[in-house]
Amino acid sequence: MAVVQDRDKACSKCKQIPPLQEIVSVEFEIWSNLQELEAGVRDGCPFCNFIFQNPPDKLWRSQLDPNRPISLMWNGGIPFMSPKRDVDDIRFGNTSTESFSIFVDSDESIASSISTREIHPNPASREVFDLIKGWISSCVDSHPCCQSTNDQFIPRFVVEVTDKQDNRSPTAVPRLRLIENDQNSRNIVPYMALSYVWGVKCQPLQLMRTDLKKFKKAIDYNSLPPTIQDCVLVAQALGIKYIWTDILCIVQDDPEVKKQQILQMKDIFGKSYLTVQAGNTHSVHDNFLQPRSPQRPIPLKLFYGHSSHVYLRGYTPKRTAEGSARQRAWVFEESVLPNRVIMYGEDQIWFVCRRGMCHEDGKQSVFKPCSPLFFRPPDWRNRWRPRLNEPTPDRRLDFLAVWYAGLGDSYTALLLTHPTDKLAAIGGVVPKIQEHVGGRYVAGLWESDMPWALMWKSELHSFYPPWMRSRTNLTRPTNPCAPSWSWASVDGVIRYIFAWRIEDRRKSDFLATVCMKLLEVDPLGEIINDGKLRVCGPLL
Repeated sequence: MAVVQDRDKACSKCKQIPPLQEIVSVEFEIWSNLQELEAGVRDGCPFCNFIFQNPPDKLWRSQLDPNRPISLMWNGGIPFMSPKRDVDDIRFGNTSTESFSIFVDSDESIASSISTREIHPNPASREVFDLIKGWISSCVDSHPCCQSTNDQFIPRFVVEVTDKQDNRSPTAVPRLRLIENDQNSRNIVPYMALSYVWGVKCQPLQLMRTDLKKFKKAIDYNSLPPTIQDCVLVAQALGIKYIWTDILCIVQDDPEVKKQQILQMKDIFGKSYLTVQAGNTHSVHDNFLQPRSPQRPIPLKLFYGHSSHVYLRGYTPKRTAEGSARQRAWVFEESVLPNRVIMYGEDQIWFVCRRGMCHEDGKQSVFKPCSPLFFRPPDWRNRWRPRLNEPTPDRRLDFLAVWYAGLGDSYTALLLTHPTDKLAAIGGVVPKIQEHVGGRYVAGLWESDMPWALMWKSELHSFYPPWMRSRTNLTRPTNPCAPSWSWASVDGVIRYIFAWRIEDRRKSDFLATVCMKLLEVDPLGEIINDGKLRVCGPLL
């Protein structure tokens, strides 16, 4: 429901406001002073009341000079109100502005020019699924960088999703069964992977060795926890026949199989047709397709030309709320490995592929490091370090920069139930980096980049959210998963000292050398023997 611009109820000042497209980059004076705006509110003018009530913190009104005119201007993106300005005000910033979000209905003629939309209150609606289908179709058809280089990989287990047992019954549920593949299987693509947070020590339903025969016949949809049920519904709505989720596709009481599957995460998520991330859930007992709260504040409907309308809403700049699941360390590799990810956030859905990102509200972006964009240097790196005169041709340095920045800006700030999982939880990313960096991966460090790989430190990120800032003081766990010289031996946020100056490595010869030949490691980089490191160099 919107506040409709009613010309009959509008005050004499607001009746003079032209259609929005006529005030692009041109300030249109509406009120001669603050008293005129307040008078319009008292007389019941809907536009005056909307402007007067919308500043969330009331800071805008408190900073106004009550004797100066107030104008409206649209910059082609976000409209804003401001006092009438002169040259001195622009120069010295002695002014106060209030911004408003703008969006349109998809059936308006102006919709081809203004991409922003109202967020649908039901994420399980046909309109939302049609939007997701459009994103996926555009990516598949026009993004060569998002196509898998080897589409022959198939997980050992997937769940087959077929039509409801009785389509005429409103209470009918999808039919599910476990499919076991072998190396010769070539007919189980594409599949959809699910990324989510367990949130419980023991799942209400999971695959055990004794369940294999039963699950291959049928899996009871009603026995699944809500997060998994929603995953099934998304697969059906998008026309994807197979899904992969850890509790149904990894034999949980077989340690050897679990370790094999962890080592295959690079392919399980990397070769998926689509990964769905339930970011707005706290545990597997939550639905990520839950209806959303109505958007606030109520928008104002304005004329745009003679036949279209646009909506204004009080603008509160904020980052998209990703949800608690995105705080978990295991979700990191599930976010960066896939070619395409649909993320269900707390306030909206967004789609990320290796080309860029689309939001449900119509906004677009090309950067989100904890996403498939992680493996797209040097563009990724150019966002967090000064741009060079010419792009570096050294792909090894590019991927080292990606690795070090990823550890400091994302991974080490995330949460683990078991700190000993620190190397395992990022194990799927390692082979992708190793393709370009080369050499052994030892306890979270690259042998080919010694001694630079040792140069990490504790980092205080005051701009991080509270849950992340609480982890900026490093602590050592009782049973660390790595030697003391590795970042993986501590809990908390770290940063590599020279990550932003990685180009300088071409110009300098390091005096120290590090010997790691005697160290034995397993496939996850964990050290098998005593973990002693030998560093040689002159004393200064």
